[in-house]
Amino acid sequence: MNEEENEEKIEEEEEEKEEKVSSKRMGLSPRLKRLFFVLIVLILYAGASSYLTVWYLRKNPEPFGLLKGAALLKIEEKEIVDKISKSLALPEGEDPTMATVTDPEKLSGQFFFKDAKKGDKLLIYQNAKKVILYRPSENRVVEVGVVDLDKQSGANSLNTSVTVTPVPSTASGNLLQKD
Repeated sequence: MNEEENEEKIEEEEEEKEEKVSSKRMGLSPRLKRLFFVLIVLILYAGASSYLTVWYLRKNPEPFGLLKGAALLKIEEKEIVDKISKSLALPEGEDPTMATVTDPEKLSGQFFFKDAKKGDKLLIYQNAKKVILYRPSENRVVEVGVVDLDKQSGANSLNTSVTVTPVPSTASGNLLQKD
C-alpha cells in the first residue's frame, strides 16, 4: 500500500504542478491585471473628461474668449424666439436681429435698459419697429418697446441711430412659463 499511496501522491503533485504551470501560461499575474485595470480606467476617464470639456465649451464659449459659430447662434436665437412666442405675440414673417447685453453700465443712461443685466438678450424687429429685452436666466421678458431706426443719409452708411421707447405693460414679472 505504501507504493500505491506514493504513486497517488506523486500523481497528485504532478497534476498540481501542471495546473500551476498552465494557469501561469494562460492567466495573468495579479500585478499585470491591476495594471490593465488602471490603464482602462485612465483611458475611460480621459475620454469622458475630453467629451465633457468639448460639450461645455460648445455651450459656454464666452468665458474662454471663444466665439459661438453661426449655426449655434441661429439655434440659440430660434430657442429664445420660441420661448418668448409662447406668451408674447411676435411679428410674423420677420427674423429678429439679436444682441447680447455685455456691459449694462454703458446702457444705464437709457430708460429702456434700466433693468438690463449682463447676458440679457435684445431682439430687434426692424420692420415691425419692436424691441424686446429678454432675460434667459429667469426665462422672462424684462422690457418691450418700440424702436425707431433713423438711418443717416447715404445708402452705404453704417451709422444708425436707434431710439427705444418702452411700451407700458399691464403685467409685470414673469411673463413666460418655466419649463
